[in-house]
Amino acid sequence: MAKLALREATDAEILAIFRAGSADVMATIDGQPVAYARFQTIEDRRWAMLNLIVSISRRDVVRVFYLLKRRLMEECQPVYVLAQSVSSPRLLRLLGMEPTGEKSAGKDVWVWKPGQ
Repeated sequence: MAKLALREATDAEILAIFRAGSADVMATIDGQPVAYARFQTIEDRRWAMLNLIVSISRRDVVRVFYLLKRRLMEECQPVYVLAQSVSSPRLLRLLGMEPTGEKSAGKDVWVWKPGQ
């Protein structure tokens, strides 16, 4: 019988598993990182997650979202997101997204479809 064992996962193994099917992008202003986005396939759906890394002005948030929209338009399949706050719908509409009527983790699910 083959020997079964547990060991610490290497950084390379972790990276290979968690980066599989994903694309990571960084938004910068004047060369400084301000937002990080990940596009990842989870259970046959392409999901996008955006994290602002630093506090930026409302105007810059909108600029980051338009930059993200350009990246979104490179996708060739629907991309789903969770509306994280009450202000999310306005920004998600800027991306060309629409509500699906679904909820996940208590949050509204929105979708962007290619060709929009």
